[in-house]
Amino acid sequence: MFLEAVFYGISLAMDAMAVAVAMFSVRHTRSAIWQAIVVSLIFALFQFLMPVIGNFGVALLPIAALRTIGKYIACALLLFLGGKMIFSKEDCTVPQFGVIAVLSLAIATSIDALLVGVGFALTNNEHVFYYSTIIGVVTFIISLFGCFLGSVLGVHCMSKSARIGGIVLIAIAIKQLF
Repeated sequence: MFLEAVFYGISLAMDAMAVAVAMFSVRHTRSAIWQAIVVSLIFALFQFLMPVIGNFGVALLPIAALRTIGKYIACALLLFLGGKMIFSKEDCTVPQFGVIAVLSLAIATSIDALLVGVGFALTNNEHVFYYSTIIGVVTFIISLFGCFLGSVLGVHCMSKSARIGGIVLIAIAIKQLF
């Protein structure tokens, strides 16, 4: 269970890492360390909250029939997200450090975590807070690494980290079937 939660965390954190690399590719000041910590904490908070929201949002709906085929729906969601991450052709822009921009990026990078939470609900996963906590911690570590990687290497690693995240999501989707 721990290893599966870590894999969820790694795959979900790849978007946040890609954004962190982009954000910090132009930051070379002393305050960038504190900015990296704050940005990573915000990304981690949203990655923690979204699976919980997705899980309980679905759990409130009377959809018992959906729960019986839940693993297939969760598999389809993860395959879709993994494919989207692998084949995405988004521009590599460097956002500003405003609060609204960082919160928007945190929401945008955690939408897939919301869908993972829906998958948890559909498969009757009772360990949502455990998984969400691990996902949040892993996201913090990977985002912080992305901030420092961005300040050293620039934006060249963004597409690769998103593709790696997509491959891991597809692997988790295949695991859902067995």
